[in-house]
Amino acid sequence: MLCPDEIADVLLRILSVALLRIRKSGSEGHAEECETEADHIHNLPAILQNYSPELLEYYWNIERTGFLTSMAGRSHGSFQDEWHDLRRLMDEHGLNCRDEM
Repeated sequence: MLCPDEIADVLLRILSVALLRIRKSGSEGHAEECETEADHIHNLPAILQNYSPELLEYYWNIERTGFLTSMAGRSHGSFQDEWHDLRRLMDEHGLNCRDEM
């Protein structure tokens, strides 16, 4: 199934932001932060290639919240606009978003 365009656009923005953050952390020698960032986004290409609502819900409810936990005390504000937009779209598509941002 094709990923809905409006959801794909947000996921691509998340990937772009994360890659820039990984590049910056890598150039500063922060390998652990790079790993945390990469772990957060590594399944997004699969959602784009073979979309299913369950995969998107898994990203939101498990991977995103795991990232937030891993980043405790560190900045993750770069994703707030994207997560806000994704949350709205998930609500519009009737998907399960267990936690608030």
